[in-house]
Amino acid sequence: MIAQNSSLLFWVFIMEKLYSAFTFFGLFQGVFLLLIYFKSPKIRKSTNHYLVFLFCMLLFGLLGRVLFILDFLDANPRLITVSEFLLFLFGPSFMLFTTSALYHRGFQKKDLLHFIPGVLHISYLLVQFIGVSDAVLNARFQDGTLFHIVLIMGSLGWVYNVVYWLWTWNILQEFAKELQKELSYAIKLDFFKSFLYLMGLVIILWLVLLLLTINNQQLLPRFYYNFVWLSISIIILFLGFYLISKPEIFEIKMDPPSEKYQHSKLSTSDLERLKSDLVALMLHKKPYLNKKLLKAELAEQIGINAPDMARLLNVGFGMNFFEFVNYYRIKEFVQIVESGKKQNLTFIGIAEEAGFNSKSTFNKAFKDIMGKTPRAYFENSLSQN
Repeated sequence: MIAQNSSLLFWVFIMEKLYSAFTFFGLFQGVFLLLIYFKSPKIRKSTNHYLVFLFCMLLFGLLGRVLFILDFLDANPRLITVSEFLLFLFGPSFMLFTTSALYHRGFQKKDLLHFIPGVLHISYLLVQFIGVSDAVLNARFQDGTLFHIVLIMGSLGWVYNVVYWLWTWNILQEFAKELQKELSYAIKLDFFKSFLYLMGLVIILWLVLLLLTINNQQLLPRFYYNFVWLSISIIILFLGFYLISKPEIFEIKMDPPSEKYQHSKLSTSDLERLKSDLVALMLHKKPYLNKKLLKAELAEQIGINAPDMARLLNVGFGMNFFEFVNYYRIKEFVQIVESGKKQNLTFIGIAEEAGFNSKSTFNKAFKDIMGKTPRAYFENSLSQN
């Protein structure tokens, strides 16, 4: 029995240290990335602001935990309640961030409606927890009122976040269908799927804690809640990894870059006309089948110069020249494979027929546009048919 207790205490000690390390590291990394954000006007302009809001909330929650670990809350331990402020804010923030990132949608006033429950919850915490005397809190603890309040709030928060998790998952699935159907050039879905899996882990841990609390009919020791906050720290580290390795995922371009093309003489109506002309050209004459196609050659076919072509592609399609041409080559490749006209050719042979001049360029372009390898894409298509 003594040996078992010693072993249990050892693992509790290890978990506490691991929790503290991840909490500190997650907080410091988050603060560092926010400093970079506020320091650089260029990054502030291009970064999705819903991501920044989500980041700030996660860090605010971790801050309360760090202060608790450092024993800074001895004077007023109720201040750890600030960690609970994100209870009704996390789900809406991630849903809006996902929508904004995938569909390049900016802030809308109606988005604020999603945060009304969060504001009401924070107001309740300020008045009923942080703002009351120790005597009132002790009385609530003794008669069980505090337990029931925490349980009800935790349950409502869990349901609220599950709803937004499902909402976000549906948005992601719908976007994936559009991506496959339309061959739209968009943000990779790997990040959002992974993020949703992490959120799902938090939700599962949260549910386990709720069930344990209901079963014991009392608030659990803080050690158990550390698992949820450990997963929050991992989410911040996950965000930090992608911000460093793939920053383009978090960029949002709502307005055309005016300074870069300030010398262009093309008006908005000219761009719309040329956009239609270019699409018609790509569909009917298929210049992308030329493996050595140059931007100047494509521009000449619709009667503009190379700089104006760069502007047309960037502003009208959100792509550069290579992305735009490869988009149509991938579209041609998919049509050839699905038609069965070139069954005697391998995927690489068909890719060459579609205008690609190298295997590596084709594979990278296909995975960037379609989100998976050619073989995985067509195997999935066959399984659905």
